[in-house]
Amino acid sequence: MPTVSVICCTEDREAFMPWLLWNLERQLYRDFELILVDSSTVEMHDYFDFSSFPMTYMQVSRGMTVGEKCNHALSRCDSKYVMWVGDDDWQHPLRVSRTVELVDAGYDVAGCNSAE
Repeated sequence: MPTVSVICCTEDREAFMPWLLWNLERQLYRDFELILVDSSTVEMHDYFDFSSFPMTYMQVSRGMTVGEKCNHALSRCDSKYVMWVGDDDWQHPLRVSRTVELVDAGYDVAGCNSAE
């Protein structure tokens, strides 16, 4: 079981999938899984290679809110930690490892506000 479940919710944003993959493939902390919740007209896993890390693909109803999608994703998480990423956001290569480090140190939540 991975230590971190990384949740990404998307709909009709195929153009951002290479960006999401590039950001996750660069993470130095490798003990994570991606849970991709997708309400697109096409199934992303049919068009993009997600084999660099464990991935759970969830196809859900079109128009579902991000909150509803997150609830679906959370029902599939077995990891110690859960993170959310946007499909169009830049992720520092240390984001997952730094988050785990801070939460393991006793912080209830952790986030990034710079790339330092």
